[in-house]
Order: sequence, then C-alpha cells, then structure tokens
Amino acid sequence: MMIDATYKTNIYNMPFIQIVGMTPTNKSFIIAHAVVSKERGDNFVWVLERVKAMLDECMEPRVILTDRDLALMGACAKVFPDASRLLCRWHIQQNVMKHCKGAFTDDDWKTFLSFWGSLIESPSIPIYDYHLRNMRKRLVECKRSRVFKYVYDNWLKDYKEMFVFAWTDKRRNFGNRTTNRVESQHANLKRYVEDRSSLDRIVGCVRDIVETQFGEIRKTFRESIEKTMKHHKHPMFQHLLGKVSHKALDLLHGEAIRRLDVLERFNSSCGCQMWHSCGLPCACRIEKYMREEHPIQLEDIDVFWRKLNFQSCKLIDDSLDVVEELDVVRQQLQSHPPAQQKSLLSKIKAVLTPTKSTKKPPVVQQNTRGRPTTKQVQERLDEASRIDEELRRSSFGDANTCFEGSRQSKYDKPRHSSYVPSQASQQSVIRSQKPKATLSRSKSSKKKETRDDHGFPLIIGDEYVGIIERFKSDIPPVFHPYVSCIRDVMPDGHCGFRSVAVGLGMDQSSWGRIRRDLVQEMDQNESIWFPIFEAWAAGYFYTHRQGLIWDSVAGCGENHWMDFPFAGLLIAQTYGIGVHLLTTTMGASSTYFPILSPPANQQPLFITLTHVNENHFIHVKLEGDYPMPPAHGLWLTHRRPHTEQWEDMYLPRLEWYTSIMNPRPRSNPSLNYIDSYTEE
Repeated sequence: MMIDATYKTNIYNMPFIQIVGMTPTNKSFIIAHAVVSKERGDNFVWVLERVKAMLDECMEPRVILTDRDLALMGACAKVFPDASRLLCRWHIQQNVMKHCKGAFTDDDWKTFLSFWGSLIESPSIPIYDYHLRNMRKRLVECKRSRVFKYVYDNWLKDYKEMFVFAWTDKRRNFGNRTTNRVESQHANLKRYVEDRSSLDRIVGCVRDIVETQFGEIRKTFRESIEKTMKHHKHPMFQHLLGKVSHKALDLLHGEAIRRLDVLERFNSSCGCQMWHSCGLPCACRIEKYMREEHPIQLEDIDVFWRKLNFQSCKLIDDSLDVVEELDVVRQQLQSHPPAQQKSLLSKIKAVLTPTKSTKKPPVVQQNTRGRPTTKQVQERLDEASRIDEELRRSSFGDANTCFEGSRQSKYDKPRHSSYVPSQASQQSVIRSQKPKATLSRSKSSKKKETRDDHGFPLIIGDEYVGIIERFKSDIPPVFHPYVSCIRDVMPDGHCGFRSVAVGLGMDQSSWGRIRRDLVQEMDQNESIWFPIFEAWAAGYFYTHRQGLIWDSVAGCGENHWMDFPFAGLLIAQTYGIGVHLLTTTMGASSTYFPILSPPANQQPLFITLTHVNENHFIHVKLEGDYPMPPAHGLWLTHRRPHTEQWEDMYLPRLEWYTSIMNPRPRSNPSLNYIDSYTEE
C-alpha cells in the first residue's frame, strides 16, 4: 500500500490524500481517497482507520510505502502495527539532491550518485558496510564531509532499514520501492480537475477513474486465466498456467534466465531476493526444480500472485464461539442502567426477530411536492383528529372519557405543516384543539403558473421550467402528458451510455460499466449478433464493438458515440428491458425489445432515451399507460419466435400510437364528389 498527498486539487486548498495498491497483474488501483484539513497525525489516523474498516483482515497491507512525513509514519504504525513501513527512494533522492548537489561539479555529482546508488542497492549488510566505508572515505578525502554528515544523520542512521535493499528486500514489497504509483495517480487526476475544482467534481472524476481501472484490471485477470504466452510454455510452469498472473510468470522466467546466465557462468550465490521480496521461487530454488525435473508447485507461489478475481477471501479461521461472545454482550449490558438495558435488549430482539418488532412504517404521504395550501393543512388536521377519535373509541370503549396529554406534549418540536401522524404514533395523538384557519386573500388568490401550461402536467415545480423549455420541442408532443422527469447528462460523447445508466437506477458516472456490459453481450452471443450486424454492412460487427470500447475517463470522439438502432437492440437484450427512442429529428420514434429472451415478469422495466440537438441524448421518464412507439424493424426481422410475447403484451398501446400518428381519413361524400369532378 502506497500513500501520498497532493495539493492544488480543490477550491479549499485542502490536502488530497491518495492510497494506492498494486494488483498481481502489475496494475495500480486506487484503494481510497480523502480530503483533510491539514496533514496532521490525527487526520492521517482517521483516514487509515476508515481504510482498515473497509478491508477484510486477510487484505490488510503487509508493506506500507510513504515519504518521510513523521505524522503519516506514526499513523501507519498505530493503525497497521503489523505492516512493514518503507520510505520512498525517489523522495529521498530528491532531498539529497536539494541539500548536496551544490557541493559538487557536474561530473563529481554523477560520481557521487553512482556511489549513493550502490550503497542503497546493497544486497546484504556486509556489502552495505563496505559501500558506506568507501563512500565516507571518498567524501572526506575530497573535503566534502558535510555531505556525508547530511546523508548519514538524516537518512542512514535512523532510516536505513526502510529504504536500503539489504533490509527492504527481506520483506514482501513485490518490487515496489517508491511511491511513483501514487504520483502517477496524482497526475492522472489533475488531468481532469483544476486547482479551483469543487469537491463534487473531484468525486465524479475519481469515480470515473475507478471505473476505468476496474475494467482494465478485470481484463488483465481474464488474460492471465485464459491466455498462455509463448515463453510461459515451459514444463516447469505447467501447474501455474491460468492460476497465477502473467507478471509472476514473467518474473519466474527472468529468474530462470539469471540462473543460467549469471549464477552458473560466474559461480555466484543466489541471494534469494526474489523469494524474500516477491514470494516467488528464486534462482537456487528453480535450479532444484530443474535438477529434480519437477514443475513448480502452486503452493510455492505467494497468495498475492494467485488472486485473479475480485472476491473477498478469508485466510483466518471463521469459527465463532457463540456462547463466549454472548457472555461478553451480557457483561456489557449489565454495566448499563436498567432503563438503558431494556432499550438495548429491545433493539437486539428487533434485529433477531424483525417480524415481531413494534416499530411500524410511517404512512406514505401522497403528493408532497410543493407547499400545502391552508385548506390542505386543515383537512389533514381534521383527518388526524378523526382517526384519533376512532382509536380512543375502539381502545377504551367510552366515547365520553377524556384523556389529556402529558405536560411534555406541550413542548413537542414544531413540525412542518404537511406532517401527518404515522400509524404507530396515532395511538397517542391527542385531538387537536386548534381552531380552523381561514383562507388568506393575499397571495393565495393569484394564479400561479403550473407545468400543465406547458403540456407536462406530471412535472410540478417552477425549478423545472428551464429544462422543459430546453427540451420540449425535442420530445414528441404525444408523450408530453406522460413525462414525469427529464434528466440531462454530461455532453462528453458518453451521453447515450450515461442516460442508460440513469434509466437503470445508477449514477450517470457508470457509463463505463454500460459500455463493458454491451461489449460482453456481443462477445458472449457473437454467433447470434455477428450475422445481424454483418447484414447491415460488411465488417460492422467489429466496427460497432470497437466503438463501444473506451478505457479513458476523458470525452470521446464521434466514432465512440452511441449508435442506434443496434445500440437499442443490445441494451434491451443485455438488461432484459424495453428501450424507447424518442426523436423529432432522427427518423421516427421506436421501441426495442430483447431479441432472445421473453419478458421475465408482467411489468418489465422500460427506459426512454430522447435524441436532442441532433447530437445529444437525455433520459426521459414516462409514466402511465402511454402510447408506445412501434417496434423497430430490426427487432421484427431478427427476433426469436418466443420473444413475440413482448409485442403481444403491449399490442393495444402500440396500435394506439399508430392510430394517433396515422389517423384514418374520414369518408366525406361531398369531398369525393368535388375530387371526382376536378379529375374530369
């Protein structure tokens, strides 16, 4: 796990912390992000505790890489005490350059860097001691003892175990010695955000980056499982193919070559660096396998290289002593006052037996949009009083018995005028003594503009006037009475996929997932989709598939836009839904059903995309029994026989739309007479 902070990402000038990990396929991925007020120890502890809460115990980091931020180092030691802590070699190099380069000429500086690099890369402690004495002797002789004093006092004396190879390669760092992966993520984020960006924009960019990384990592996992590289076809690797990552096999292949080219030729020792730092068989172990003619066993590979999926795994014993745990809970309960004990016990019982809980859901309020009128407020008060009266009669029998409210009820918190008591609370509601309110003659008598004036009666609220004015001409008028929501999305070339994500109940930033799902559908049913696309145009299957693939979070060009009508068929089949395309500029509106699967239930989901401004898609929600655009010709041509149920289910609404758009002309004898006379 690598941690670093960056600045100039938000309008508040707050540090932006990124925590990055590495996959077994050598891909970087973002573990977590955090915006903190300052780089202080308590803030770092809070961030790391949140990260720890997200991770299973088996996933806790074994090595943590940071720069020499003492507050961050202390927080890592507190939250992850079992993890080895390493320092970034690149940051150390930058500090040494800043404080020491001025004491050297250009040529001497290159010589010093050579000595310094040899010292850091010392494979063993004796070799480290040798390089340290040699560098000290050289610096003292050329009267640069101040340089040695700086590097020794500030870095080597207290921190050599955290960045010198003789110590760091004894820990499973999997080849990571710098925080360059985090720096790369900093640069990737800053391509899309500016130093004055809002936190909301940063969150959106981060979400897009994570979605892209997820797709790339899943692709490398699949390649490691399904593909075999030519240089991996060695008898020694036969038990590892498809079970460990390609990166691990590449490292093993390189180690086998090192055994032949270095160890045997120069009769040198192995050092076992690959085994200690990466958890892979080193040269001396590979030599033993080859000598005994045995393939490398999967158990000899660290579990890190074998994790080729996103499933959580437990490496610890999941057995649980219920009696012991309940005894701990009982002891904790006894330490509380009796009233609190009763409250906690009731909550535990409610969790164990939710059907016996005394808590009831609140009454669903109808038509809560907008501020209620004075008349509506009085009607609700009267209804609450009526229900309260009925409850008292049914509970106590005597209608003349009066029960006064407690003193505390006089000091209840004020509620909004639209409040209606829930079923659970109505048992203790006291009849309202508030006199009936009279209607005001001030502003209530003035007529207010409603959406019905624009032909959109289901969209209520003045805040929607703008979006209705923008898009009402792009939505065919026949659908205006049934539109309950208009949702515009970001116009970055992914607008069609963003609109589909909104229709499926996701955030529009899930456009990358929609693209991947459609590609997966084309690949899984290639034998079915290929002739459909090729019948349209030669090579169009691969053209359309390539247009769906987009691995960047940036906007895309026209070749990667959503392309109807085939996109409609793919979306419908992928998610088992109906898709409407409404348009006033791109031909006629149409409906797309799945071509392979019948309806899964009696009320399948429908999503509606609207083509606006000749190059943009938005999402529109239709409600009620609206007239349904006709099924597209491609669906009628390529559907399977059992999918005709889709059309049969909605036939009346499909015919209704046709009758609206193409009304039959009325027969008029007088007009017929005039026409015949004119022809003569």
